[in-house]
Amino acid sequence: MKETHPRKQRQYVFNINKEDEERASNRVLGEIEGLLACINPDVDFDTFHEIMGLIYVETRGSHKGLKLLDRWYSNSNEYSGFDEPVEM
Repeated sequence: MKETHPRKQRQYVFNINKEDEERASNRVLGEIEGLLACINPDVDFDTFHEIMGLIYVETRGSHKGLKLLDRWYSNSNEYSGFDEPVEM
């Protein structure tokens, strides 16, 4: 019997402070949103986390990036909502 390994859990911490919010320019967010429009949100686990990681990096972990990811993924059959992060 083939041994299966549990998926590695990846954790991304999105910031919600004002300084980081300003770093995620509208241009970058618009470009990402345009790219996400071309991707079916019903992707596999690894692809979802790769996309989340890319959004995290490109938006410098901003809350705007998290909202963009949530808006895109909310169209997935796997979507079950998410809890708003707590401000730190």
